[in-house]
Order: sequence, then structure tokens, then C-alpha cells
Amino acid sequence: MKSNLNKIRMMITNNWLLKLFALLLATVIWLAVVNINDPTKTVTIYNVPIQIIDGEVITDMNQTYEINDSQYVNVTVSGRRSVIKELTASSFTAKASMTELSIANSIPVEVEITNSNIARKVTISKQSVNQISVDIEDVLTKTYSIETKIIGQVEKNYEISEVKVAKNKVDITAPESVHEKINSVIVPIDVNGATESFTDKYKIDLLDEEGNVIKKSSNIVLAKKKAKVTVTLLKLVSVSLNVKLKGELSSDCEISSVETSPDNIIICGKPENVEGIESITIDGDDADITGLTADVERKVDLVQYLPAGTRIKGDGVTTLTIKVKQNDITRDIKLSSANIKLTDVPEGMKGTVISDSVVITLKGKKTDLDKINKHNIKVVTESLSSYEEGKHTVKATAEVDSSVEVENLDDVKIKLEKK
Repeated sequence: MKSNLNKIRMMITNNWLLKLFALLLATVIWLAVVNINDPTKTVTIYNVPIQIIDGEVITDMNQTYEINDSQYVNVTVSGRRSVIKELTASSFTAKASMTELSIANSIPVEVEITNSNIARKVTISKQSVNQISVDIEDVLTKTYSIETKIIGQVEKNYEISEVKVAKNKVDITAPESVHEKINSVIVPIDVNGATESFTDKYKIDLLDEEGNVIKKSSNIVLAKKKAKVTVTLLKLVSVSLNVKLKGELSSDCEISSVETSPDNIIICGKPENVEGIESITIDGDDADITGLTADVERKVDLVQYLPAGTRIKGDGVTTLTIKVKQNDITRDIKLSSANIKLTDVPEGMKGTVISDSVVITLKGKKTDLDKINKHNIKVVTESLSSYEEGKHTVKATAEVDSSVEVENLDDVKIKLEKK
């Protein structure tokens, strides 16, 4: 036993310098072989996403933040090729904690390798982003009125009567800068081809001054995402206008024409209220002709003649024109001697009208005859130059307004006697 130990000791200690050298040489050779087969390599891993953590530090103060810089970092690492070649962006974790926000509103970015075994074999030598800048602003809640925007066209012969939003206001919680961009809050409603009223829910859009939709993000919170809207449609129907005259004209007049302008109108209402309506009749006082002797023009409000549940598209007023034709009548006017002038009384004689009165019969329109009386009728006898002394019955003529004509004029009795 003792001899065996001595043999072992001698094997180890005999030529120990040579043996140590051999060990060192073997190590160098091993390292050389390793470096040749699996050399150290430096590479850059691109687009490692930066995670923002501890954001509640800001949001708990009713504020929000926005990252100004790139949210990706490129990482340069060194290590054995066999290890390096397996690395991807997902092998790294890049974090920026809001708890480390500086006075200058910047946050340091810390990068580490997720797998601890690999982390011991790899060295991170460089990262493209060491810190990121952040904008901090207050979060406000404001109330906006919801407007509607009609898209498309309803079916022909229909129109939109009313668009009503059930609850036409919405609270929006967003950064102050977002509120500054909001110009209007709308609900776009597609009515293309619609033929009946409908109710539905539609998404709410935020528009800027130029009418562009503001892209929604996690820091824009609407109290409701959709609004309930009711669109009421009415059917359009073209109807003609009729006139039912009331009363009677005087015997010397007759109706020559009755016209309305316009002579048809568009009414609208629910389909069941306008179905089958083809005309509307104007009557009563609007169509009263009692005592008319001349043309008359009346403005008629048609609303009073509408069936229940309908209305007029437009101002609802038509012009009713009733044209009256007057028939000719005759009228007798009794004239005294003062109305009669003797013509060409013979020299040396004097003439006198001895008729108690002379009747002239005129023919014409009543309105024209009403303008004529005995004071504006001039009667002259025929020439008396050939008549001798004595009593005579002579012809006469009358001068009257051209609007009437003389249908008959009595002869005039005169007396000629010497002066």
C-alpha cells in the first residue's frame, strides 16, 4: 500500500515542469480550436420594442403622456457565435419607467436579455436609444353636442322629415390638446335607398376643423361609442288643385275662367296619410264669387285644405284668379231740355225745346254705364236751317263716352217763332 502511494507521488512529481508545460500547451491548443470553431462575434439586434412601465404614476394624477421619440431601440451585443446567432428582438426587454421621469421630461431606457443563462454569455455594448422624451398634459372631460351627417339619398318620392338623436350629448375624456382639435362630434347616417322611417345605433366620429376624422386612441374615451338615432321619412305626392265656386254673379256677368298658380303642389306625409290623394279642392270664402263684376286675384293659403297628417312641401300658397266677363245691358236715361242744343236756328227766329223730356237708351257694360249720367251726355238736334216758324219734331244725336253706344234716342219736339 505504502509502495503504491510512493509510485503515484513519483509519477506526479517526476518531471513536473514538463508536465505543467504540457498542460498549459493543451489549454492554449483547446482555446485556439474553440476560437476557430466558435469565435466571438459582435452584432446589432434591431427594433427591440420599448415598454413604458409605471404609467399610473402619471395617470393617477389625471394626466396623460405621449412618447415623442422612437419606441424601438437597436442593441449591439458581443458573444460566442453559437449564442449570438440565436438572438432576436424578442430575446431582449427594453423598459422605461415613469418613476424615473426627469425634470426635462425624459426617461432612461434599460435593456436586458430576457434569458439569464444567455445573459451571462453575452455582453451588451451599445444601445441606440438611452432615453426617451415624454410630453405630459392634463386630461379633461368635456360635453359635446352630437350632430348628424346624412350620407346618400333616400328613394325617389321620399324625403327626410326629421333626424333625432335620442341623447344628443356625449362626454369625452381626452388630453387637452385633443379637445383643441375637436371641431364637431357627428354621427354619419347612411340613408341610401330608404323608403321608411327607421331607428338604429351609429358610431360617433370626432372631426377637426377641416372635417377630417380624428383617429381614436386609448387616451380618448367617449362615454358612449354609439348614438341612437331615429330618421323619419315622408312620402311625396303631387296633387292637382280644384276650385269649387261659391255664390252667384249678378245677371249681367259670367265666369270666363278660373285658374290657380301653381296648379299643382307637392304634399308629404306618412304613406298611409297620403295614399290615394290626387287633388285638393279650394272652396268656401276663398272661392266666393257673390257680387263679382270684375276679375279678382286672391292669395290662398292651402294649409287649411290639407288632409290630416300631411303638409305642403314649399310655402303652401297659390294664386287663385277668377276672370269675370260682363254682358252688355241697356239703360234709359231721361234728359231735360237743358241737355239739348238746337242746331242752325234760322235767322230772325228763336227756337225752344217743348218736349217735357227726352229718353236716351245706352248699351254697354254695367261698370261703364255706371260712369254716365245726364250731366255728361250732350244731345244736339239736326240742322234747323230749313224749318219754318211753328212746331216741329226733329231728329237728334247724342255724344257719349266711347265705352258705350247709343241704342235709341227719342225725337225732340221744338218750336220756332219770330223774335
